[in-house]
Amino acid sequence: NDLPDIVRSYGITAWLLPSVWPETFSFTTHEVLATGMQVYSFDLGAQAEAISKAKNGHVIPLPENPVDMAQAILDAML
Repeated sequence: NDLPDIVRSYGITAWLLPSVWPETFSFTTHEVLATGMQVYSFDLGAQAEAISKAKNGHVIPLPENPVDMAQAILDAML
């Protein structure tokens, strides 16, 4: 219930879920998708499955080299 007020007070405009471990279900993913804001996540596990089905979701291909993760995130969000 507090999430809308927190989002407003901090000026949050999009969500990034940078998990690099596949989850079977992600409550956080569903909560941030429900805000209607853009949501970004790596193509991995339940978070990617839920995000790929949402109109405000963006799945980022998971780079093989961990050093390339920051660049992959920037490329997806710009």
